[in-house]
Amino acid sequence: GAKEGDSMYVSGPLGDAMAGLLAFENGDDDFEALKDSFLFPEALVSLATALTNSYTVTSMIDVSDGVAADIGNICNESSCGAVLYEDKLPLSDDLLQLWSKYGKDRKNGKTAADFALSGGEDFELLFTSDDSSMPEKFELAGCGITRIGEITAQPEGITLHRADDTVEQITSKGYEHFKI
Repeated sequence: GAKEGDSMYVSGPLGDAMAGLLAFENGDDDFEALKDSFLFPEALVSLATALTNSYTVTSMIDVSDGVAADIGNICNESSCGAVLYEDKLPLSDDLLQLWSKYGKDRKNGKTAADFALSGGEDFELLFTSDDSSMPEKFELAGCGITRIGEITAQPEGITLHRADDTVEQITSKGYEHFKI
């Protein structure tokens, strides 16, 4: 149901679950909130209900495979493209601290934002809307929601506008449960 001109939003911080796994893999005694995000994900059913009761939502998916993969799913199903803005991605302070401590050793991803885009298991909600009354950032049902981009008519893919003003094509990379 996503269409050109729709805004793209995400709930909560991105990448915290995979950051929790990274903390476990490194035997780190800190970062309990990140570890809890990994161990105890929550289905945001009440948020989904509140969103659909309060605003016009044109498409929605949970972030189980990573934002890059899940926006790819929305775009594939809706025959459209997307533009994401790196500086709008909601990243927690804990993720940024963990990334500065261990991120340089990662082979996947160049930045904390890349890590968050490809990390799954957050179970945050990624959705699109053509509702002009929806703010850029707001809270609903106890969850923070942030506008991270928009849907385009570009069926050729998804672009990421970096904080340094460069633009790059991103792939729908993320965890694929049934890929052999």
